[in-house]
Amino acid sequence: MPIRTLVVQTFRRYNDATKSLDFIPKRSIKNIIGRVGRAGKETRGRIVFANASEKDTVISVLRDVGLEPARGRLFRLITRIEEHFRQHNEVLTNEALERQEPWFLALIDSIDHAIIDLVPEGTLSDQIEQCINELLERTLAQHQSDSDAFKKTLHLVFHLRGVSLQNTIPRDTWPILKKSGATPRLWKIINDAALLDVPLWGGVRQCNGSGVAQQNHHSIARIYR
Repeated sequence: MPIRTLVVQTFRRYNDATKSLDFIPKRSIKNIIGRVGRAGKETRGRIVFANASEKDTVISVLRDVGLEPARGRLFRLITRIEEHFRQHNEVLTNEALERQEPWFLALIDSIDHAIIDLVPEGTLSDQIEQCINELLERTLAQHQSDSDAFKKTLHLVFHLRGVSLQNTIPRDTWPILKKSGATPRLWKIINDAALLDVPLWGGVRQCNGSGVAQQNHHSIARIYR
């Protein structure tokens, strides 16, 4: 999107993990300000920084000082999980993953959805782990890291979530979640609360005939996303 003028109030945002206002990554700052005057529609741009206290950080970004290494989203996600469990001296298990705070559960949800999205339909249950491992071997995160500990955590997290999904989400529901974009956690909330049994959806089922249960599931998933 072409931008001529950008006004920046702050490059800090609330971090639920630290309960404080922290700077976003310097590489993200560079990406934001780099959009101003980008060739296409504009050839020159203007950036107004309203917060003088952040001047040093902005200057360091403009001079490419202290920029974080370019890492993919999966690499950053696994790094956050690895650091969190190391800091809290916890063993990495599904039970430990599920009892974390909402911001952390959002990370887990993204992994769950990635597994459902990437495992081909029709893959047999006893082939899912092998399929996941093959997919991980081709990820940027796998090749960006030269740490055996990181690679072990990467495979362990996906192994744990693969097991959890197979134990809690029926396989015939995976395609529905894949198409709707809903997370497995949302599906469990809907299923455990028996929301599909609400009379409203029963009426729709009577009006439209066969196959409506799946469509109802899609509709509810979109409402609760």
